[in-house]
Amino acid sequence: MKNVVHARGDLPAMLIMFFFLALGLWQFLVAWKKLNGISLTGCPDRKYWTIAAGLLMIVISGSWYFSEPSHFAAPDVEGVETLVLLTLGILAATIAQFFLSFIFRITGISFARKKRVGLPVPEAGGTETVYVETDGLRVPALLMNPCETGDINVPVMLIHEYGGSREDLRGLATFLSSEGHASIAFDIDGHGMNPRGLSSPFMEITVEAMAETLVERTGSNEIVVVGVGMGGIAAVKCAGDREEVLHAVAVDPTAIAADGSCAVNALRELNILDVLVSAFKPPARHEPGTRVSLSKLIGGMKVPENIASGNVTVLSTAGTWLNSPESSTAAASKFHLGKPVFIEGSHYSLPGERSTRELILDIIRG
Repeated sequence: MKNVVHARGDLPAMLIMFFFLALGLWQFLVAWKKLNGISLTGCPDRKYWTIAAGLLMIVISGSWYFSEPSHFAAPDVEGVETLVLLTLGILAATIAQFFLSFIFRITGISFARKKRVGLPVPEAGGTETVYVETDGLRVPALLMNPCETGDINVPVMLIHEYGGSREDLRGLATFLSSEGHASIAFDIDGHGMNPRGLSSPFMEITVEAMAETLVERTGSNEIVVVGVGMGGIAAVKCAGDREEVLHAVAVDPTAIAADGSCAVNALRELNILDVLVSAFKPPARHEPGTRVSLSKLIGGMKVPENIASGNVTVLSTAGTWLNSPESSTAAASKFHLGKPVFIEGSHYSLPGERSTRELILDIIRG
């Protein structure tokens, strides 16, 4: 049997060649489509490092395969056997790509990665969990009181991303509290512990109730709204709908195309952990229990297009992540909001970046 196999080529050798060949081609795909979430070379992705890594893998696969005559003995592997080996090689390379990117992400190992300094934990004021009643339902919210700074600063309402919860914004709320700003973060309709499902008009009743609660608890007649992703669209909508909103900050809001659809690419930030979390945590719930897509949710928000550009600031990622700079600029132009302010970071990391938090603080204080 051994003689027969070697007479037709070395099956394991060809499988190894296909594996490294496919892994090399994966790097080209990552660089081409900017799939930063499964990149092996850094965050944000380094295009030329990725291409170089892919070329190296392809060269290694060919060089090793043709280094020994036994690897490609004539007649070589043919027909169905070649197809099976090719399929197995692609499958193994795909698994390896996702697995390695996951390991690099959680261990901090990555080629050409920028070193990031961890954010210090600021001292915060008192934290309360409050329940705001809307249509007979009690919606939980995180109310962060300000530290004693001697100044009375404008309070802030925080709106989280699609599929998230109020806990995603606890860090930002703590930072604002340490700078003397009260804030409220809540689970939007269809998310987290909010008992309300998504219905029309989307989130308006809950947003109104939370804004009124913040005004009542702080005694301020003006508030600032900060939203992330889809929450950024909601913040922009608040600036156009509500008189008490002094300013809105949209942190990498979901880019909207000219036809009203979402102009985002979720694959760019794809990683194993996010996929698993998404699989076990439905991102949005409708009244009957069905899930609601991001596109449908954005389409139902009906953002006014007559918002004064001075009342809204759009912060967006400088790289091509969930949004791209081009799509973010086009979306801001659609609502006459002016050009976004581009800063470093991915869509999901942006709210936690020191530069983002400090920029939000500067905007709030005018």
